[in-house]
Amino acid sequence: MKFRHTFRCLGASALLALCAAEGAAQGPDPLAAVPHPRVGLVLSGGSAKGFAHIGVLEVLQQLGIHVDLVTGTSMGAIIGGLYAAGYGPAELDSMVTREDWGDVFRRPMDRRLQSPAEKIASERYMITFPLEHARIALPEAVIPRQGIIEHLDRYTWPVHDVTDFDSLPTPFGALVTNLNTGKAILLRRGSLAQSIEASAAVPGAFAPVRLPDGTPVVDGAVVRNIPAQDARAMGADIVICVDVSERPAPADSLHTLIDVMDQTVSFRVQDVNRIERPLCNVVIDPDVNGVPSLDFSQGRLWIDRGRDAALARRAELLAIADSEHAARGEIPPRPPMPTPDSMFLLQVSWTEVSPGADALVRTAVGLQDSTWVSERDIARAVERIYSTGRFDEVGFRTRHRAGGDDLMFDLVEGDRDVVGVGVRYDTPRGAALLAGATVNDWFTPGSRAMLTARLGDELQYDGRFILGAGPDSRLQQTYRATFTRTSLPHVRPADAAGPPELDVAEMSAQIVRVFGHVGYLGAEITRGQSNDGAPGGDTVFAMHRESYTTVGGVLALDTYDRMFAPSHGGSLLVVSDRAIGDHRFTRSFADAQGVVPLPGTLTLLARGDVGYAGGPDLPLHDRFFLGGSVPSAVWASQFVPFLGLDPQSAQGTVVAAVRGGLRAAPRDNLLLTVEGSVGNVFDKWPASAGHGEYLTGVGVSAGTMLAPGPLSISFGTRSLRQTPVIEIAFGAVF
Repeated sequence: MKFRHTFRCLGASALLALCAAEGAAQGPDPLAAVPHPRVGLVLSGGSAKGFAHIGVLEVLQQLGIHVDLVTGTSMGAIIGGLYAAGYGPAELDSMVTREDWGDVFRRPMDRRLQSPAEKIASERYMITFPLEHARIALPEAVIPRQGIIEHLDRYTWPVHDVTDFDSLPTPFGALVTNLNTGKAILLRRGSLAQSIEASAAVPGAFAPVRLPDGTPVVDGAVVRNIPAQDARAMGADIVICVDVSERPAPADSLHTLIDVMDQTVSFRVQDVNRIERPLCNVVIDPDVNGVPSLDFSQGRLWIDRGRDAALARRAELLAIADSEHAARGEIPPRPPMPTPDSMFLLQVSWTEVSPGADALVRTAVGLQDSTWVSERDIARAVERIYSTGRFDEVGFRTRHRAGGDDLMFDLVEGDRDVVGVGVRYDTPRGAALLAGATVNDWFTPGSRAMLTARLGDELQYDGRFILGAGPDSRLQQTYRATFTRTSLPHVRPADAAGPPELDVAEMSAQIVRVFGHVGYLGAEITRGQSNDGAPGGDTVFAMHRESYTTVGGVLALDTYDRMFAPSHGGSLLVVSDRAIGDHRFTRSFADAQGVVPLPGTLTLLARGDVGYAGGPDLPLHDRFFLGGSVPSAVWASQFVPFLGLDPQSAQGTVVAAVRGGLRAAPRDNLLLTVEGSVGNVFDKWPASAGHGEYLTGVGVSAGTMLAPGPLSISFGTRSLRQTPVIEIAFGAVF
């Protein structure tokens, strides 16, 4: 053993001498204060495969290797940058295995911070395209970056005031590609979070990142996936490389467009790797086969593979550890990660944006100069700015100066004018397509023009112009024109040739007092024309054409944290209308909903609906239709869900219904719900409602969130003898 140890040290010493000579030839040493031999760790890109770097770090720590500097590309920059900031392997392990990576790659929009106008349009579209000079263009990216930068800002907060990466607990460099020149840039100064984000900006998946000087950059793997020469240039004598690059696969295993694209990229990556790998003294090759590189749920597996691959190089790594200690003696541990709490904010500013967006930021930022702020205060400001809907990305960086810090928000303004497409399917109404265009700041800053077409069984064309749509608005005006048509297939009037049809065209003007992000209260005047009824129907369902004018009031509140399966919050809609002129009818309706989180994964759900409509000229479409479990966004105050009834199969001029239950989340992204309904519709309010006048129903449903949108299936029944009403819904409600 003693002979083997001596031999290992001698061999490593000779290797060190050669590496020192190579390092000296690189030019000025930026780490001159660090004694030789200096060990550089190089971490390659590789999407989820990069989690293997954590397993390698665990082994290096166990073997006593002191890492003097780190360079990384893409996921290697994420793991390497966080390690350089002061996180140890155990902390990185916990981050990766406990993180909900679905949330990281989703748009982190908090509905509670959106303006009422923004809530109308949010989450309806499956994909949006920018409008440039009235022409549809292709988007820059597929995946939003906001979730990533918010996580990176939070993780790097302890070193937020470090702008020279040589001053981190471990010096660090993130490799990016200059999109103007195609050349590599090793980022060693600036915002650590932004530098890491830029190195991981995979072209096509993420939009390019603009550095403070305006240079657009993307993933460093475009130039080289193993930044070994960069570690040498930083002053490393010994270079340990971890390579999780995609390997070319057999041609007969390529079955999809993505497979072919990955294969073509891997050829280029491997060509460059053949140049970089000889610059490494030790190359650690974790097993990258058998698991998709985009499967971020397999963090534990990738970490274990990295550990196994490092242990396979144990002898070479021990030689490096022995040589380090032989040449440098006892190496002091790296400085601990700082633990800042608050900072004194001298001045807050943000990057230049359009006048309309600038006005939104001034209201949303909510931070004052010359005050103490915490990381949470800044994070909330980021959320408020992002929730205005006008920015693709909101990050921040700080600059320390005498007496405190300046805070700069980095804003990437989104497309002010967009075209969106949404797709939905549900069994009551079949398939539906939503196409819409939104133009912001067309008339004044904060104004919004929207034009949408919903094609399907519930047909609707909707155009609206909103003045005061911004989050700072207290008075909002909406001018709207709609045409809506739908049939009621589960209503079969006697002697009718077919089901009734609701056909309505309306123009309205609304002015409301806005209560921040919560909702509004106001008045509305509407001029409408309807052509409702069924061919051959009589009494209520007789074909009837009518023109009318109504005035009324509306109260709308919404505090839900998200649209699909909210975890807390509620909503209230109260509308009341009265016909004026030659027509006589009135209509009032109230809907209250809420969710309350319970211990564990349970959530309490509740909903109540009550409404009254009357008068000799009441149009058919202003009656109430009961049934089905899937809500309608088109007929929100007419169609009331009720478990166990076919959709809209019961109708009347009075409605009273309550619904409640429990929702559980037994596993990630799976929701199970059990609910019950009690209520009915009447032709007039019963003087004393008895048991027989109210219906009851129960239902169970399962739901999940898929990449294109939510998916749910529900079963409802009123008795064990009844065939269940089965409803399937896919896509956002619009």
